[in-house]
This record gives sequence, structure tokens and C-alpha cells, in this order.
Amino acid sequence: MLCGDLVLAVKSEAASDVAIAWGVAVNLVTKWRKALRVRESAGERLLRSERIKASDPKRARRIGRAFRGKRRPRHVLEALRRSHLGKPLSQAVKAKISATHRRLGIRPPGRQPAWSAREDAVVRNRPPAEAAKTTGRTVRAIYNRRHFLCLTRKDRRKPANAQAKVRRYWTAREDRIARTRPLAVAAKMTGRSVSAIIARRVRLRRNGEPLPDHRTSAERLKLGRSVWTPEADELLRQLRPYIVARMLGVLPETVRNRRKALGLPLVGWQGAKRPAHEKAPPVKA
Repeated sequence: MLCGDLVLAVKSEAASDVAIAWGVAVNLVTKWRKALRVRESAGERLLRSERIKASDPKRARRIGRAFRGKRRPRHVLEALRRSHLGKPLSQAVKAKISATHRRLGIRPPGRQPAWSAREDAVVRNRPPAEAAKTTGRTVRAIYNRRHFLCLTRKDRRKPANAQAKVRRYWTAREDRIARTRPLAVAAKMTGRSVSAIIARRVRLRRNGEPLPDHRTSAERLKLGRSVWTPEADELLRQLRPYIVARMLGVLPETVRNRRKALGLPLVGWQGAKRPAHEKAPPVKA
């Protein structure tokens, strides 16, 4: 039953405002207006005119010129922060924010100021504890900066023009060496570690490039691969088992099982006759 201020509100205010004020749905307010034979209230006309003004490009440009360069009030910034809190940003928006921060020199929140040339000189020429006291930073930050500047404990005083560590990218020549040369040779020719060569081969193999296997049996065993390559099987046929075990760096039982699989006789083991030229030396008393 409609009566009192509710009837006045339905006749004069917009349907959305009445629904919010009385806690009902907008559809119910529309039914009330039909029952009271109200086509359009003053509030609806005002709301429609405001929407038209908001969509006018000329008016939007005038408002933009009026507010451009002026700082927003604190309560407006807080309302914007709350409205965007917890919402994921797209990659395009993140790229724009990052470019703006770099252009304006803005550091991310919670970060300390950027390292200056004077602080780098202090880190290079003084012990970590003294450098932390001089720069006002933590000892952990000093050690992280020393690692970034490629400083070691043996060489604490490097020249001021020492360059920071730069990521070294793989060239086409280094990829060709990693594909065609053994591990030790490739590491020596490229100036990289053996583990870096192995990691690069794995990356190239994932990209679909065929790679020859230059690893020794011991290297294959460390990576969890099969120890027995054609070269290792040939060693089994030519040398005695305990010699092969030493050369490959595996257990004697592994060599014995491989000889069984290849159908080779079990020679040189416990219970077998030792050849004359391999007799054990006499034990000194």
C-alpha cells in the first residue's frame, strides 16, 4: 500500500534513487509508478539530462582542461584506490604504468632510493659494516649491491670504473660450438661453465634441433640418463670389467649386469681365474 512520502518520492524522484532509499528493486518502483499513472518524474528528466551532458565530447574536453594539472583531493584518491583494490590489471595497463614511473623517476612503494655513484664508491672501498653505517642501509643490502657490482671477498677494492654484471646472451657461434663439440671443449671455447653448456643443449633440444651426444658415460649417469653408450659397450668387449668400472665411474655390479645383458663372459670377478700377467702383488708382512 502506497502512502505518505513514498507516493511523493515515486512521483518526483528517479526510480533508481527510490529503490536505494527504500531498499527495494527498481522493477517494483516501476510497478508503483504504473499504478500511480506516472510516466516520467522530474528526477528521471534530470538524470537523463545529466547523462546527455556526460556523453557530450565538447563538455568532456572542457572539464578535462579545467582539471588538468590539478591534484585530486585525498578523499578522491582514497576512493579510487578502494575501487581498484583487488582487481587484476591487464598487461597493457601494467606496461603504461611502468613506462610512466620510469619517465618520472618514481620508485615502487616500499623501496629504498636508487643507488648513487657515491654509495657505489663506498660499497667498493669500505667493509660491509662500515659501508652500511655510512650509507644508512642494511648490511644485507650492502652484500646484495656488492654481488650486483661483481665484488668478491678477495678483491674488496676494485676501481671505481668497474662495471656491473651484465647478462651474457648466447650467440649463433656459441650455439654451433655447443651443438658440435664435446662438453669440456665447448666450455673452453665459449668461456662458459660445463653446466651452462648442458643447459643450453637442453634448451636447443627442446626447440627441436638435433644434437649429437658428446657426453661421457659418467656425465650421462649424473644427469639420470643411461650410462651405456656404444663407446662404453665397446670398452666392455676390449677391457677387463674392473678397468671399465674405474673409467666410467660406476659400480662393478653395474658393469657385471651390463656384461650379462650383452652375453659376455664374467671374467675378472671373484671366483674367476686371474691371468698370469694380472697376479696380485705379494703382501708385505
